[in-house]
Parts: sequence; structure tokens; C-alpha cells
Amino acid sequence: MQRTNFLQLRYGAGNVIEPFLSRLYIERNPKTVYWVSPWLTHMNFRTGTTKKLLKKLQLHGVNLVIITREPELGSPHQTFIRDAKELPTASIFYMAMLHAKFYLAATSERRYALLGSANMYEWSNRSYEMGVVIESRGEGETLVDKLEELAIELRVTKYTTKA
Repeated sequence: MQRTNFLQLRYGAGNVIEPFLSRLYIERNPKTVYWVSPWLTHMNFRTGTTKKLLKKLQLHGVNLVIITREPELGSPHQTFIRDAKELPTASIFYMAMLHAKFYLAATSERRYALLGSANMYEWSNRSYEMGVVIESRGEGETLVDKLEELAIELRVTKYTTKA
């Protein structure tokens, strides 16, 4: 893995989405989380599970914004979306044409993002994926700002509907 003061390249099986979720899970003061991914399913990761992570986000009143494709009936993606909808502070949007994958977390102390090929999907933990972790410091702040602006814009495109 290569590292600068604000970028870290991650690649391989289980080395992309899993560390992002683990980091988010141990955060003390999460405030806002954006998950932009065509497919999301429950998954296990080093420090917890996505079910436990959703409960933690609910407990902390985190503003969770999900932009994804509309799930097929009976799919693991539908189960995940159903569980996320139970959070009173969750906003879920469907975009049929979505192929982009990025994730952003903001706490009271820092912001960071993951941009790459991995869906937040159990299979992505077993497949070879690539991602760039961007810390919101130095030049990375501009990149994280742009990803957050994009997530906000994607909620209101003509291709997006509120779940």
C-alpha cells in the first residue's frame, strides 16, 4: 500500500471496504455518513457487522445518506435497505444508472472518504478490489469536499428518486 499525507491506496481481497467500515465502527463521534454504491448488503468486518454499525449510527443520531439502485424483491440488497430505513435520520435515494462507488464519513474531529471499485457488498470482501482512502487534510480536503458535494447533488438529479 502506498501512502501520502492524505491518500492511501488499498487493493486486494478484503482490503478496501472492510477497513473503511471498521474505522467507521470505532469512531466516537460520527456525524454524517454517505454511502454511494449500486449494491449494499450486510457484511461482517474486523470490528463488527453492518447490522451493528447501523444500530450505532442510530444511537448517535448520525445523518446517514444512501444513494443506491432500487433493490430487487427478496434480495440481500433489499434486506439491507429495509434495515437502513429503520434509522430515523437515514435518507435513501435510488438511482437506476448508478455505477459509482464512494463512501464518506464525517466526525466531530475529521472527515475521510473511500473512492474505488468496491460495492458495500459481502462479495466485494472476497474479490480483488481497489480503493483510495482520502483524508480531509491538506490537499485531501478539497477531494473530500468534492465527493461530499457530489453525494449531495446525486440526491436531486432527474435520475434519482427518494426511497
